[in-house]
Amino acid sequence: MSIKKDCFLYPFDKGIESEGVMFDTLDDSRLVNPIHTAIIILDIKKWVDSDLEYEFDTNHLIPENFVQGDVTQKYSQFDVDDCYKLLKPKQSLSFDEALFILFGLDPYRLMLPPFHNFKAEKYEPVADGASLESVFFATKRFQILLRSSYLINGKISSENLIELAKDNDFFQEKGLRHILKQKKKTAHTETDLRNDKIIDKWNELSPKLKGKYPSKVFIYRKIKQMLNLDITEDMIKKIIANSTK
Repeated sequence: MSIKKDCFLYPFDKGIESEGVMFDTLDDSRLVNPIHTAIIILDIKKWVDSDLEYEFDTNHLIPENFVQGDVTQKYSQFDVDDCYKLLKPKQSLSFDEALFILFGLDPYRLMLPPFHNFKAEKYEPVADGASLESVFFATKRFQILLRSSYLINGKISSENLIELAKDNDFFQEKGLRHILKQKKKTAHTETDLRNDKIIDKWNELSPKLKGKYPSKVFIYRKIKQMLNLDITEDMIKKIIANSTK
């Protein structure tokens, strides 16, 4: 994994009128192409310069960038890793969080001005006019997310957001491989923790075999109930058997 520091990107032809976007760090396994992030940052900056009554540094929306007052140090990947954790299995994301992830922006900035009242999914072009949501409305990412069958009651799972991004090439291949690799590590860890709990319960309940529990099947059933497991009793039996090998 190669990380460059203090990178200035010009998403359009560099010239006198061209604007660039600063990334404190750029990882070659970044999930979203930084050019796409830079383009939306410049579009937001145009809106800020035209419509916002106070100063706002749009570079703060990039998770790689240091924000004065934050506890993290410059060049730290802490905020980047925090964003990627939202793509761990079984996460439920709001429309706005998913949209920010698809653009490579920091979804945790949604709770702060000027995004604290941001409601992109509910944006109506005629009624709402040139609000902050309008910056995103015409983009491909916005429209595909809005129309996706994965989106249910304004929410999308982390697994389905990854599938949507894969189907539309919103994530870079190398970045996606990195995320999926991390997901496998997480899933493996969660499985190990689940199995340890099953073994602990077996050790607790098995001495009562032939007494309170007439057979092992009753203990498997009890373990499944106690731990609220979504696996079969036969799978519990195999986990216990494997632990004794």
